[in-house]
Amino acid sequence: MKVLIGPVFDVTIPQALEDSGLRKTDPRLEQVMKLLDDFSRAPQRENGGATSQLSVRLNPEVFKEIISPNVRLISQAFTNQLIVPDFTEFCDQINMFYDKCKTNQDGKVASYIPQLAKMTPSYWGVSVCTIDGQRCSFGDTNIPFTLQSCSKPLTYAIALEELGNEKVHAYVGQEPSGRMFNELVLDSQILSCVMPFIFRNHACPKWNLHPRISQVGNILRVAL
Repeated sequence: MKVLIGPVFDVTIPQALEDSGLRKTDPRLEQVMKLLDDFSRAPQRENGGATSQLSVRLNPEVFKEIISPNVRLISQAFTNQLIVPDFTEFCDQINMFYDKCKTNQDGKVASYIPQLAKMTPSYWGVSVCTIDGQRCSFGDTNIPFTLQSCSKPLTYAIALEELGNEKVHAYVGQEPSGRMFNELVLDSQILSCVMPFIFRNHACPKWNLHPRISQVGNILRVAL
């Protein structure tokens, strides 16, 4: 959708947001995208009565109304104030690394877990998401795969968000343990899991989240 702001400014809002690294499917931009779509379909706009979504004229007041659901995020995107200001250059660098590593055919898939052993060795993909939600992906990034231990920081973060720091850490420690990743161990003083990222101990955050399991699934689907 091409949007004209006043008589002189010409900007494609969704494209400008994507250039900054924010995707149109970003949940934070859902209302903004809906308002843009609704306005582009409105028959009373100054566009010769056409209904095309390719070009829409906005005055400053309408523009402010459309971006109002998340004006802070959009302002940061349009003024290069997100954590990676030049996201296009950043993506070019990631793409270069992706291409360089793509020819590496050494090694083999892990076989000690059946689901890992089933993966095709030639799959190769890279996805990046910054702390501001800027995202880019290259290669085989739409192929479903088993999360395995990648689920540990996700369930731990969701537990903290849903239940709070005090309740979670009554059961789960937060200090480096120095122990093996697959060790089963409790803190001898308070009988809590030493670390959420030790293989068996990461069951503690999941146990805390059990009554909200469907909600956790929805959060993970949105995040991934």
